[in-house]
Amino acid sequence: MKIKHTLFVLFAAPLLIGALNFDLIMPDGESSYQTYPFFLNIYNTENVLFSENILQGDNLLSDRCRTISGSMYSFMSKRMYYDYVSKTGYSLLEMPGAASYDISIIRDLLSTRIYASLGKEDSFLKLNSLSRVYIENNSVSQHQTEFYGEYRNILLDVNVLQGDFEALAGYSHRIFNSEIGINNSNQILVREAVNFHGLFAYTDIRYNYKSKSIDGNLFSKYHINLGRLHIIPQVIYDSILTSQAGALYRILPEVSFYANYTRSADDNIISAGVKYFSERLNADILPVFYDSRGFGSKASVDLFLKHIKLNANLSYQDSLLFDAFSSFSYPLLTGNFTPSILIGYDSNKKLDLFINLRIIDVDIIFGSRFFMDTKEYLIKGGVTWLFSD
Repeated sequence: MKIKHTLFVLFAAPLLIGALNFDLIMPDGESSYQTYPFFLNIYNTENVLFSENILQGDNLLSDRCRTISGSMYSFMSKRMYYDYVSKTGYSLLEMPGAASYDISIIRDLLSTRIYASLGKEDSFLKLNSLSRVYIENNSVSQHQTEFYGEYRNILLDVNVLQGDFEALAGYSHRIFNSEIGINNSNQILVREAVNFHGLFAYTDIRYNYKSKSIDGNLFSKYHINLGRLHIIPQVIYDSILTSQAGALYRILPEVSFYANYTRSADDNIISAGVKYFSERLNADILPVFYDSRGFGSKASVDLFLKHIKLNANLSYQDSLLFDAFSSFSYPLLTGNFTPSILIGYDSNKKLDLFINLRIIDVDIIFGSRFFMDTKEYLIKGGVTWLFSD
């Protein structure tokens, strides 16, 4: 009964707040990352394909009513952002107008990874499908397929993860999504999402009709825009209640300062930092934060120059943790042939060194991962093919 009361309060609170009309549509695209007054790790999706260093096992809110695994790679995903405090994230998906497909295969002596994607969006139809398979010792050890489709206002959402299966159907609208379905764990699933006048709320309720038990989580935030000042209160519930409040002030078109406070069951976190967003550089710098472990600092940078990409994430508290990924490419033959050199390194002393040859829409990948502490290495190779109607 206590859980039911808690869920009721969580559902009602953001909706009551939403009744206050600040005449602001919640920025659900890239601009929301710029005005988000909390630290975000920024990743380029190529990191997943080459280095496998990021977001393993975490979830990203990639749409109004669904989640995808952070270890997914897709031609539609350009950048990913993740907040490790609230355990929520965002994926920037660029849906193609024509039906587009891709398949990526990365192979080494021990394992094979396969990624596949499907995307299409027009005024009537929206399709988004992601699959990944991990083969080790000639047997499938991990597999996941997610399909999301909308036709006019009717939606279908299917997810297969290992032996788990769930399917939902519902109604999609510009300001809300609602879907209901079942899984193979004797649960009825209900998911709701609202995106209206600054309010974004997402709920995922699971009712077990055999044990008569209920479980659920909620992520809600309210985006208040007061000129250059952006204020966002957040409530997250996933067996643990976490409340956050942050404020961001934009001093220049590209530069903003922010500060925030987070309260969870076992910790209080205070932090302050600066964000910089432009065409060539995305950066989130947190020079100081404080939690139960003491003081620390973080930084995340994604840099795009004419021929160079650089992505780095650093964190220091008790020790320095980091991962960095860079590439240098130069187009030849009027852009039909682009060779690239890709290098990645992290605090676990893993060095990734790859050559990527892009021939029109095909990428041929060859390289190695070097384990610097054990003096071992693993040779890898693969291919990515993107094609469309």
